[in-house]
Order: sequence, then structure tokens, then C-alpha cells
Amino acid sequence: MVLQTNNQDQIKRSIQSDHEIIANAVVNFHLLFDRTRTPEADRELATVQHLFQAKITQHFTDEDQALFPALLVKHPDPKTAKVVAELIQEHADLLEELRKANARIDQRELKSMTGEVWVLMLHFFNQLQNHMDKEDELLAGFK
Repeated sequence: MVLQTNNQDQIKRSIQSDHEIIANAVVNFHLLFDRTRTPEADRELATVQHLFQAKITQHFTDEDQALFPALLVKHPDPKTAKVVAELIQEHADLLEELRKANARIDQRELKSMTGEVWVLMLHFFNQLQNHMDKEDELLAGFK
């Protein structure tokens, strides 16, 4: 699929906006974990966790199906193809890591595993931030 230039620009802006939204979601996760553990906080965390997974999944799908193919058409060099392939693989790896973390969270009472959940999510967030930085660097190179 070859997208028109204005569509590519719109997709690029949308992806960059998503990166900002996701970075803010990470801050919200921090706030949830800093709160006193209550059943309400646990339910709020579970809600945010599942909304976050839905947003990440859609974001990765948009990149894999629209942004990256358009980028490869516009810049069909081996270096770009290699970076795009790495990013697509990272999407799969990040989604699997998030799925596993969510399954662990869903299996147990959050109040009893706050530290464990935090370690899982912190690791995920660090990987996600590195991934977004890599994407932003790639996109910045293509005007």
C-alpha cells in the first residue's frame, strides 16, 4: 500500500502523538503504584493496564500496516529495511511481554504482588521507551 504524502505526514504525526500519550500513561502507572494499596486502586490499575494494552496493540498495528510500508516505499534502502524489521520484531516481543505481565496481574490479587507487578511493568516501560526512542530517531531522519 502506497500512501499519499499528506497521509504519511498525518500517520507520522499520529504515531508521534501516540508516543507522547504512552509516555504519559507510564507516568500514570507510576502514580497508581505510589498510591496506598486499596481495592479501588487495584481496580483502577487493572482498568488502566487493559486500556494501555489496547492502545499499544493498536499503535503497533498502525505502524506495522501503514507507517512502515509507506516508509519502505519512500526509502527502500537496506539500512531502513533492517531497522523496520527490528522494530516490527520489537512490537511482537513487547506485546508478548505485556501479555505475560497482564496474565500475572490477572491471576493474583494485585495488593499482594505490588512489588512484583512494578518490576514487570518497569522492565516493560524501559523497553518500550527505548523502542519509542528508536522509532522517533528513524522518523526524524525522514522528512
